[in-house]
Amino acid sequence: MKTIMTLSNAIALSLTMGTAIAATESTVESDVTSTTTNKANRLLEKFDVNQDGSISGDEVQFVLAKKFTTADANADGLLTQDEMLAAREQLHQERAAKRFAKLDTDENGSLSVEEFQAGKPPAGKHCGGSKRKFSRHETSATREQHHQERAAKRFAKLDTDENGSLSVEEFQAGKPPAGKHGSRSERKFSRLDMDGDGMLSSIEINAPLVKKFERLDTDQDGVISAEELSQIPFGHRGGKHHRR
Repeated sequence: MKTIMTLSNAIALSLTMGTAIAATESTVESDVTSTTTNKANRLLEKFDVNQDGSISGDEVQFVLAKKFTTADANADGLLTQDEMLAAREQLHQERAAKRFAKLDTDENGSLSVEEFQAGKPPAGKHCGGSKRKFSRHETSATREQHHQERAAKRFAKLDTDENGSLSVEEFQAGKPPAGKHGSRSERKFSRLDMDGDGMLSSIEINAPLVKKFERLDTDQDGVISAEELSQIPFGHRGGKHHRR
């Protein structure tokens, strides 16, 4: 009888584990699909000028030229490091303002902690910008809880006047592109400055994005189709595959 019970328990345990593993694999697959879709949507938002669901080489060149011209404050056809940093700061402010408006669901011009926490839900292995990586065995509820806790701490840090809400100025002050990451910006500038003259031409600054376009355009027809966008590798960032 003991043998029968033990075998029965083993079978039950095996079935339970199999179900759990299947559920985990399904969650991971869903996260990967969601990540790929999000990346594709971001590329379309940036470069799909005619909104036809694909990205042509002409559209990429148009957008890049427009960004370069905007950043080139003295219109000399070259970007200095100061111009590049100023352009990044301006872009940060514009994105933050748009993000603020999206989170301000009651449209009262300020963010409550609840509205702030509703932003950037955890996705994939990462949680709301956290450096922590989640294993495939941790539940979405665990990730959500971690996100909420981090968001509350972040809210308190941004709420400089301690009135329990965030103004657009307080929100924009978060995560500036310079400061803490200034040295990273300097290294990036140096990598792009291929001729070492301390300035960036449009060819130098756009080279990584042009290479990225060529990689995503797998059939080399000059257009990144919707199908090609749907096949962006998981972990693809800036044309690199990151180890997980």
